[in-house]
Amino acid sequence: MPLLTRRQLMASAVTLAPAVEPLPPLSLWYRQPAGRWVEALPAGNGRLAAMVFGGTSSERIQLNEETVWAGRLRSHDNPSALGSLNEVRRLLFEGRELEATQLAAKTMMGVPERIESYQPLGDLLLETALAAGPASYRRWLDLDSAIAVTEFTAGTAAIRREVFVSAPDQLIVIRMTASSGVFGPVQVRLTRAAHARTDPDPANPGVLILRGQVNGEGVAFEARAEIRGDAATGPGRELEIRIAAATDWRGLQPSAVNAKVLAAAASKSYGELKRRHIADHQTYFRRVSLSLPEDAEAAALPTDERLRRVKQGAADESLAALYFQYGRYLLLGSSRPGSLPANLQGKWNDQMKAPWNSDYHTNINLQMNYWPAEPAALSEMHTPLFDYMDLLAQWGAKTAKVHYGARGWVVHHLSNIFGMTAPADGIWGVWPMGGA
Repeated sequence: MPLLTRRQLMASAVTLAPAVEPLPPLSLWYRQPAGRWVEALPAGNGRLAAMVFGGTSSERIQLNEETVWAGRLRSHDNPSALGSLNEVRRLLFEGRELEATQLAAKTMMGVPERIESYQPLGDLLLETALAAGPASYRRWLDLDSAIAVTEFTAGTAAIRREVFVSAPDQLIVIRMTASSGVFGPVQVRLTRAAHARTDPDPANPGVLILRGQVNGEGVAFEARAEIRGDAATGPGRELEIRIAAATDWRGLQPSAVNAKVLAAAASKSYGELKRRHIADHQTYFRRVSLSLPEDAEAAALPTDERLRRVKQGAADESLAALYFQYGRYLLLGSSRPGSLPANLQGKWNDQMKAPWNSDYHTNINLQMNYWPAEPAALSEMHTPLFDYMDLLAQWGAKTAKVHYGARGWVVHHLSNIFGMTAPADGIWGVWPMGGA
């Protein structure tokens, strides 16, 4: 058999190399998996949320459901507040601010003074047996389709993982495929740091059920992961996971809600779920386009490298356009009609005690979340804020009467999903203008 020339070898290598699909134009993309939670890619449907790390043999997808909060429905109103109100006013008018502050701190704060935190639902962990180390890696978030994608090769396997959070079907959907070769088996786990346990569904071995109660005494929650595909049990070419999640915050039984959601999607293929998700997302997302001058060299770089260039003083106008659309994407993913409004972190949080509790800061941050809603053509995403204001008015009417002997309603500088409208978290909480 004649020896191949160098040119023939190079030609065959080019022919056999897997084609690299061009990335969608509105993409955040990276050449490495997320090393920290803040580097993961967010997906959400207003109620459910996921942070996708884009691992290879080990993948973490961190999960949220908007009502997994510590605390309970209760009054924080302080019966002693009204009795001190006139004295606090008198001290202020006399210029005795320190004494007024000390008296207000002692008698006018909510009881209890602190609220508790929004918490994570848990983590989906995937451990995948690969024939070789990963190569040709990239991951991206397509803002136009609201799908997070991870691609890499491992030996002869060309592997792709897609993650999206569907609003029409109320599911977190994960699909891992090999266009060539095989991968697996994949070990699938649902975990949470505390106050939950995971068991297989006795009626369906292909379903994992995570059940728990926030801090062991609060909101009860459940997540169900339905696992499909040949790679779940051995080397294969496909793995699909559908996750439904719910709590009892709205007075419903989480297990019944999740069973109904999964049953409704049972006859739908992955392709149908994906089409329904994209169509719904693009109904809102494609209302606005923004085009700014593009530097082709900069635009071809991964997003983290583009950011580094800008920090060093380089111009990159099209990155600003991408940033604008990313803001619209985040509001669309964390606030939908029928959901709660976006909190301090949208709906994405991985900590049991989040910074500032990932709560609703009504002094400025809650309003800031919604500044883009009207000018960025996402008016429907404003409705959760208005619905929440109706709840605040109901809760705050009692606080106005107890604290100030007043009609109407009041909310101070922060709130939660349990009716907190009294002053909280420090003397600066005696700021009765959150409803203005």
